[in-house]
Amino acid sequence: MPFVIYGFRLSLILCYTYLFTMFKKWKTWLFVLIGVIAVLLLSANFIVTHVVRNAVETELDKLKTKHDLSWGMHGLNVNIYGGNMNIDQLRIHQDSADIKAYQEGKENSPQLLKLTLDSLSLKGFNLYNILIRRKFQTTGFTITGLDLSMHQRTEKQKEEQQGDLVPHPVWDSIAFLGVQEIDLGTINIDRASFRILNDSTADTLQHYRGRSLAVNGLILEPEKSKKRLMKLNTSGLNLRMINQELEFDKANYSLSYDTLHFDKKSRLLRIHGLGLEPTTNTYDLASSYRLGKDVYKGKLSTLQAHGFRFDELLHRGLFIADSVEVDSALLQVYKDHKQPKDTLKQPQLPQQALVASALPIYIPLLKVKHGELTYREFINTDRDFLRIQINDIGLTATQLRSPYFNNRSTDPLEIEISGVFQQIADFDIWLEFPYKEYEGFKFRGEIGAFDYTRLNPVFEPLTKVRFTQGKGRGIDFNSYCNGQTCEGRMAMRYDEIKLKILENDGNGNKWFNTFIANILIRQNNPVGNNLKTVPMRFDIKPWSGTINQLTGSLLGGMKETIKP
Repeated sequence: MPFVIYGFRLSLILCYTYLFTMFKKWKTWLFVLIGVIAVLLLSANFIVTHVVRNAVETELDKLKTKHDLSWGMHGLNVNIYGGNMNIDQLRIHQDSADIKAYQEGKENSPQLLKLTLDSLSLKGFNLYNILIRRKFQTTGFTITGLDLSMHQRTEKQKEEQQGDLVPHPVWDSIAFLGVQEIDLGTINIDRASFRILNDSTADTLQHYRGRSLAVNGLILEPEKSKKRLMKLNTSGLNLRMINQELEFDKANYSLSYDTLHFDKKSRLLRIHGLGLEPTTNTYDLASSYRLGKDVYKGKLSTLQAHGFRFDELLHRGLFIADSVEVDSALLQVYKDHKQPKDTLKQPQLPQQALVASALPIYIPLLKVKHGELTYREFINTDRDFLRIQINDIGLTATQLRSPYFNNRSTDPLEIEISGVFQQIADFDIWLEFPYKEYEGFKFRGEIGAFDYTRLNPVFEPLTKVRFTQGKGRGIDFNSYCNGQTCEGRMAMRYDEIKLKILENDGNGNKWFNTFIANILIRQNNPVGNNLKTVPMRFDIKPWSGTINQLTGSLLGGMKETIKP
């Protein structure tokens, strides 16, 4: 019996010894396996980084071979476990030989001069989706410090502008081998700059600067009708841009806005803080023009385009919207009255500007509320020759369109404007600008009651006459301008007008002429039941724009009314 017990104990000891030995070996192999897996994982990240770097460098080398480009890249890092990739300090620029060929006319298309990226990063991509499902999806794609410069020959640009304005389709499909879908998630671009340069002078024709841009909902999907091609799906597009600016140095203006937001599902484009500014001092710019060419400054609080057709703009270069609403619009117009008159180029009427626009546009309805207009003709920065102020403007315009859309409608451009003139009189004016009768337009309207003495800032510089008293009780008028003259009729109602004839310098009083004039003028209208209506005529000068033709016609009718 003791022998059996000792034998059993010995068996247990031997069993424990064997198990312990096997456990040590198993533990060793486990550590070895974990080490191998760790090496493979680390190697996989290194291998993927190497493969991606080679792929990027291969594509850049293809660009270099095909377009004589030089490039450099500071670093490329990939983290396949976090799904992140970063490219730092990417530089691509044109070789001098290609630039020379472009200048000599051997290259017709705009050529890339310089592209720099401070950083490019992808976040949240999944290697399994790429290798197995062949879908490239990320949660974010960020570009920081983008700077792009391009050449453009001004001669070629002029030829294109003088040619057919019918838009041409742009790319609609693109091929990516081995991938069935690309979804970049949220695309962010921080601190971007684009320049278009004049090839012959190296002057900047256009310069775009942006602080921040974010895009959601851009997906490249397989195109069913064509193998290996992918089509851009923008059905879920959501675009937001912050603090953007575009300078047209050749035109001496810059266009900027605080925020832009577009949601394709609702087809609503909303812009806040849209502004137009001269790139140089306003007075210096006005003094460089001949009289008849205006300097503009404008600011819109909010612009909303309803029914905005993003695909038409993307694929065909057309700006189409069902309606546009503008809130709180401020427009300032400047002229230097000392400058010689421009007898060669007459300012464009609104329909002429639409016809000449390089961007085909179609807006059936435009509404503006809470607008303000300041029109100034100045002698120097401290003294105005003429100042017109219009407040609380409400504007409705229909049929804003380029010739490309004439098949949609034959109706003219119609504008109704209401507001307060010189802070003294309410007015309502209707204007019609026919597209067929390219040189002319019609207008009619009414002006409410006002004090004539408060009209002197407009009346004096143009007529050398100052009202000393008079109460207006309303003006009705209509006219047609044909490019040479404006002709119509006016009925102006007023009581007890008296005036003063001024010297040519606008200061002294021609007392004898004033005495005779106050005897002869019609001081009241109507007299009894006899309402005097008069012809309203204005001879259009080569430098006369829409505002000048309108105000000149009204002043002519007022002078005819008070004549004896």
